[in-house]
Amino acid sequence: MHLNVILVLLVVQNSKSLNLKSLESLGISGDSYISDIAVYFNRAFLAIPRNICQNNISSPTLVELPWKEYNVILKSRFNKPLDNQLWAECDNLQNAISLAKETIKSKLWILDKGNKYCPAKLMAYSMLHNVFLDNDVIELAKVPKNRLTSLVIEKNNKFGNHRAFIANAGDNTILACYLNQLDCMHVKLLHQFAHISLEFLSISNSKLYVTGSKELQNESSISINAKFLGEKLGSSSGLQADLKDGLIYYLTRDYAVVRWINGESMDAEHHDVLAQSYKRMPYVSRLFSDPQGSVYALVNPFSPEKCVRESTFGNDSIEDDSVLERTVKIIKYNWVLDKFY
Repeated sequence: MHLNVILVLLVVQNSKSLNLKSLESLGISGDSYISDIAVYFNRAFLAIPRNICQNNISSPTLVELPWKEYNVILKSRFNKPLDNQLWAECDNLQNAISLAKETIKSKLWILDKGNKYCPAKLMAYSMLHNVFLDNDVIELAKVPKNRLTSLVIEKNNKFGNHRAFIANAGDNTILACYLNQLDCMHVKLLHQFAHISLEFLSISNSKLYVTGSKELQNESSISINAKFLGEKLGSSSGLQADLKDGLIYYLTRDYAVVRWINGESMDAEHHDVLAQSYKRMPYVSRLFSDPQGSVYALVNPFSPEKCVRESTFGNDSIEDDSVLERTVKIIKYNWVLDKFY
């Protein structure tokens, strides 16, 4: 389906929140594919899968950089490489594909896709003590790892047994993991339509949003009711529920970030185009919120399928020496006025 809206001047806001030059000493180039990001105050953690495009298996798959958008007197500096990332050492982190914060405990959970030597797993990293937590590991040996994509954790400001959800966990199901118990179960979504989205996840309050276009199979451990909200405007990546009950995603064919308000029909007229630019957003792998509630796009020069940045799109050309900003601010949130602008 085409993006049937009238496009006005859409300004993509400059954001120099990340500086990837400091990663060159680790063998990570400025155009490496980054699948996910998690921002914790003035720190940004990046997932750089080792099996996508030209990413190197000898380079780290999880790195930390300063997040420059967080305005604090004490600035974060580039930290030393995170340990426990040796290739083919199955107790180590192998292939980070998605990140999610259990903020109340200052934990970063990493979806490790594994490799031909090691199974997939969930690992926890203490953002307070800067160490991997050896006792907080969930083995996913029985979960097909080839199509694992995204991880989200329910937002809850109380201590307790938070749940994590993983997309594409086999038989077109979602994996629900109880983090305190270090235990998971498969979940099948029951609904009245023949297909349902299972590739990208986002969570807001008590609602879990799922997008994609895969058919559900008949076998699953647990079944729950799901409400079909409608069709997206086209093929997409990234999915983020914002603080004002909006759902934001990136249209891959139109190089546009759009926002839909929950409760409206999913027709084009009920979508706002927040930003559109092939030069600035050739591919968005992740939409994410910073500690202030503003929404950003994590930009890559190419999709994980193509692995090559095209120099032109229509009349929009890209210079060979142009530098691509890897984060783009989409909308800014004002806590005082409780609104986006």
